[in-house]
Amino acid sequence: MRRRAISLAAAALMMQSICTVVDAESLNGSIISSQQALTTLFTSAGVNLPADEVQEICDFYEASGVDDLASFINPQMLLTTVPQSRVKDLNGDGILNSSDASYILQFLQGQQNYQYSYSDMDANGDDVVDKADSYEYMDYYMYMLVHGYNSSNVPFSGHNAGSAPSVASAERSYIKHNYSDGANTSSNDVFYYLGNSNSLTSMPADYLAEQAVSLLNEINEPESVNSAPNPNYFTKVQDSRVVRCATGSGAIVGPHLILTSASNVFDINTHKYKVGANCDISVFTFDSNNEPIRTDVVVESFHVPATFVSALPEDYDPIYDYALIVVEDDLTDYGMFSLGVPLDAAIVDHLPVTAEGFPRCAPCFSSGFRKYTVASNGFIGLNLSTDPDMETYFIVSAASYKGSEGSPVFLQSIYGSSTYEPIVTIFVDCDNNSFDDGGVRVIRPILRFVYDNPFL
Repeated sequence: MRRRAISLAAAALMMQSICTVVDAESLNGSIISSQQALTTLFTSAGVNLPADEVQEICDFYEASGVDDLASFINPQMLLTTVPQSRVKDLNGDGILNSSDASYILQFLQGQQNYQYSYSDMDANGDDVVDKADSYEYMDYYMYMLVHGYNSSNVPFSGHNAGSAPSVASAERSYIKHNYSDGANTSSNDVFYYLGNSNSLTSMPADYLAEQAVSLLNEINEPESVNSAPNPNYFTKVQDSRVVRCATGSGAIVGPHLILTSASNVFDINTHKYKVGANCDISVFTFDSNNEPIRTDVVVESFHVPATFVSALPEDYDPIYDYALIVVEDDLTDYGMFSLGVPLDAAIVDHLPVTAEGFPRCAPCFSSGFRKYTVASNGFIGLNLSTDPDMETYFIVSAASYKGSEGSPVFLQSIYGSSTYEPIVTIFVDCDNNSFDDGGVRVIRPILRFVYDNPFL
């Protein structure tokens, strides 16, 4: 279902100027501001939109990071809409308006915990809650306004069956370890909780106790090439958002943040942090011949679940095998991933996903170390006999290999002409040439850890 052709010229101008002041653009001979452009768009459809609602719509697009709506939304399409059955009163105020679209953005930033089924937020029906769903909610709202409704009577549907996952409200404790403190746990380490209220906590009495039970061989460059899997499993890609750790891979998720697996920064066998050559972080750009150019970045700190750091090897729990690396360098120009929350339906429906990383095998190797990013396609699923808790962990059928630990596993989410690739899990358990490796599922505690963490 499409909007009526209310005024393509007005729509194009509104999309260009919605959140900035227009000094030299005109509509019907008038020089207008962004709010006036939006008002004019609705007026041309016979809608008198109050100024506060105009501002709320403008604020939504600014908060979502849209700078150029003219290219973001094709005015020739005039914003297709989703069915009423897919839109709900997410914030519980009894009406459907722009605040419900904003609620999804806040949820994805770890700031909201939705109490009903997360499928209520999946407006585009792709089994993942991500930024594209917030745009679909806004489309529906604006569509209804154009068609004669107002902000107090836009129709919506009742909640889907089910409730929020129990893990959504879980409080988790973390450790911040300064990279400059070296490989050993330190009295300078900061312990903190992230939950309904974020707080510092005291260091456990036995934290600095000797817990190492064995030593592993250090993995340093140059690395040897393990026997390669079928090369058809992997495709070389150019994606600067994927970074290389000396022992694994990771994903840029913020200007100074890299999301990876905890095992890439902390060795539970030696009970030491991985520093120096054992945890150098490299990003890659590409020259005119499409050859990768390596740049090492400076690590500032590691943030790791306390449960992972304090565990003995025999108590290893993969659901806590995730970490953040904070770096001094500004990674903005390399691009970054967003995070999306996969629904249970994504696992049941075997949602297709892509994994990207730097495995220690061909075709990644060149001149003795890993310099090529490779991608592998697959599906996510669940082996209930070995992984009964799909709230936090599930298997991924994309091919992985040693060195893929911490690789982002993502899907394509499409809104209009824009494509998003939210991470739904990161590889944790990577065996040689395996098609049933596990990953930490992106859930609300991880959203809080990445986006709503005052201790970074």
